[in-house]
Amino acid sequence: MPLNLPALQVAIYAAFRKQAVKRGPGKIGTEIELATDIALAVDTYVRSGTVITGNVDVNVGTGLGLALLPYWPGIAPVFTATTSVGVGTGLGMVV
Repeated sequence: MPLNLPALQVAIYAAFRKQAVKRGPGKIGTEIELATDIALAVDTYVRSGTVITGNVDVNVGTGLGLALLPYWPGIAPVFTATTSVGVGTGLGMVV
C-alpha cells in the first residue's frame, strides 16, 4: 500500500487545531505537545507504507579434480566451472 499523504495532512492539521483551541492566556507545554502530535503523525505515515525489497545474487565457482578413465593412462584432470544467478524480491511493512 502506498504512503497515505491525505491522512498525514489531516493528522498534522488536527495537531495544530488541538493547540489553537486551547483556552487560557498561558499555553505552557504547547510546543512539546505539538511536536509530539506531529511526530506521531509522521511515524504513522511512514509505517503505513509498503516496503518492496529486491536483490540479485551472482555466484561463480571453479573446480579441479581427477577422473578415473576406463582406458590408459587411467587418470585425467577434470576442470569444472559453474555460474548461477538468483533474483529475489520481498514485500513488508516498516516496523
